[in-house]
Amino acid sequence: MSTRGLDIRKALTTEQAAERLQVSVSRVRQFLLQGRLRGLKFGTPWAIDPDDLAEFAKLERRTGNPNFSRTGSD
Repeated sequence: MSTRGLDIRKALTTEQAAERLQVSVSRVRQFLLQGRLRGLKFGTPWAIDPDDLAEFAKLERRTGNPNFSRTGSD
């Protein structure tokens, strides 16, 4: 979904997006500023469409290092 049709009632904050992506809030802001994640800025806060976040998460997962293990049990 384009952010033009964003339903602000369903929009996520950077904090909520960070929790869902399991990254820091500053990393989410970096994604937004780089244009990698779509969102709308309302003054200071950002509004992120949940569908855009889900699509971003799918794309990021595909581009990650397939040999990286978060558990460290290698």
